[in-house]
Amino acid sequence: MAIVSVCLACIIAGEAGICDLQTQIAVAHVWHNRQAAGIVGGWYGWSVPKPTQIFIAENYHKFADPTSGALMLVSDADLPRVTRYIANLRQTFISQRCANGQRLYGFGP
Repeated sequence: MAIVSVCLACIIAGEAGICDLQTQIAVAHVWHNRQAAGIVGGWYGWSVPKPTQIFIAENYHKFADPTSGALMLVSDADLPRVTRYIANLRQTFISQRCANGQRLYGFGP
């Protein structure tokens, strides 16, 4: 397994480890979209991945991007704080509620 896959799996686990599979796949695609756009960093969740997150990190490209090209993922708790950053972006994704009751929203160009 490549180091990039390990890092991505840790991001998936930290950002959406308690969410459904579609949301975890969405995190991987947003990570890829950010890389392609030259956006570095911006991930605050980091955790030890489970086998599911490792599988997603290595295979997300085999699944359609459920975010339609989103460059940002924002939780319910973060929405009020990031309004100025997402004002010019369109909402492209809304997750199911995660185990903590939160949702993740995708925003992109």
